[in-house]
Amino acid sequence: MQAGLMSEWKAFGALAVDQLGMPCESVPFYSEKKKWKRKANKIVEFVLMTGNFGHNRDSSYYKKYPYIIGKFISFYWRSMDNFRYFMIFPYDSFRVFAWLMRHGFKSLWRK
Repeated sequence: MQAGLMSEWKAFGALAVDQLGMPCESVPFYSEKKKWKRKANKIVEFVLMTGNFGHNRDSSYYKKYPYIIGKFISFYWRSMDNFRYFMIFPYDSFRVFAWLMRHGFKSLWRK
């Protein structure tokens, strides 16, 4: 049974080996193809820009604006992030975006 995460794993392997200095023998299915190195570079760029799970993002708009306006701002940021995800993992970006939207609407209806 497959989890369908081979592309993510190969990108992570390239990140671990090329960016963090992990020995390539320690990463199963490591590939030296430029494709994975480019994806790893994009991932590092995104993490450095937004922080771990968006930690570097200004989220003060939650306190400044009403709840629904905060939701629209969050939707904007999620959309921009999803575009960046799409440039790295096109197929998976749709699944992630659909999941985020479903949970966002659920929390919107609970309020």
